[in-house]
Amino acid sequence: MVDLTFTQQEIISILFSKNTYINKRSISAEDLDYPYSRFLGLFIESMKRFNVVNTDWVLKKLDSGEQQEFLHSISNMVSNNFMHYVSLEKIMQERTIQRQMDNYINAYKSERISLDELRDKLTIDNKNLVELVTYEDLTSTLEKETRDVHFVGYPRFRATLNLKETDLCIIAAYTGRGKTAFALNLIEDLSRNYEVYYINLEMGIASLRRRIISIHTGIPITKLETFKLLPKKNQEEIKEKAKFINNRKIYVSNGSKSINDLRELIASRGNEHAIFVIDHIGLLNAEGRSLYEKMTNIAKELRKLCLDYNVTIIALSQLSRKGAEGKPDLSMLRDSGEVEQSATKVVFIYNKKYPDGSEDYFLEVAKNRDGLTGNIKVKFDKLTQRIEEIWKK
Repeated sequence: MVDLTFTQQEIISILFSKNTYINKRSISAEDLDYPYSRFLGLFIESMKRFNVVNTDWVLKKLDSGEQQEFLHSISNMVSNNFMHYVSLEKIMQERTIQRQMDNYINAYKSERISLDELRDKLTIDNKNLVELVTYEDLTSTLEKETRDVHFVGYPRFRATLNLKETDLCIIAAYTGRGKTAFALNLIEDLSRNYEVYYINLEMGIASLRRRIISIHTGIPITKLETFKLLPKKNQEEIKEKAKFINNRKIYVSNGSKSINDLRELIASRGNEHAIFVIDHIGLLNAEGRSLYEKMTNIAKELRKLCLDYNVTIIALSQLSRKGAEGKPDLSMLRDSGEVEQSATKVVFIYNKKYPDGSEDYFLEVAKNRDGLTGNIKVKFDKLTQRIEEIWKK
């Protein structure tokens, strides 16, 4: 059983030692019991006044009993790791939700609300936050630079897309058109300069690793799949070429994920920029009474994560079945909740087949808030999973 008193003491201790977490918190003073609610309220006020928790100022606001508990609380810290702090917040948030649910159920039992009202109230929505826009808000926005995300390759795609640090970029295609391959090519490229996290929701880890090696080295996947049967000399050559990974920061998260799991992972990094690639958003778990509602919630949350934590999210999405043939368009995303509206950029991957059996592949930048739109012809080598731009002289 969770010790809620110790949990709240530890929250106060962490926020006291890591003042930067105060503005990133997702709980309010009302989520804590007295006197911890009072401590948090004073922390928030102190940050507004001094941009730091001013210990002398806080202590002067407390009576002797509160001071004693405050000093005891700030000594109770297991870890000030942000992921650990997020887990403590989650405990208190769940307690708050449970209290709300109990109050609603008691109100129904005492016939103060109807059954329909109970159903509505048990769907607990986020609070509507209304804030006054201030001069400080405007000037800080002007002074804060939203930096570009630079590719090593893909010069035309880079110039057209103009990817930014807080962008939510959707890469959409029909099944089997190469969206995962393209995502892995982007990871290979971007990991040269950035930390990249791949949220792998459907591919086997061995297959993923072989694809990464193949894309970087140009060695066909079929050859990697029969690695143990190759001569020793060839095995050593492949191992030598695979050493490139030692100079990269590619993190892989495998298995089922909810939107809350993703938030905790991103929040654990603080506010340092990184790139997150999600394959694919239809496999994320989220609330919603229908697929449309689920996808709407996911899209809104992903956009919020980009802005809240200064990350770039590249999320893969399946097109509806009518996208199987021909050039796709934004209407094909409209069955997927608010994916199109929440995304700052949308890129389609599609192909054209010809009677002789050949085919051409294209990247279509279909939506772009900060750049251009248009078509870019690419070569998709399915043996190595490489996708490269085609330049005409």
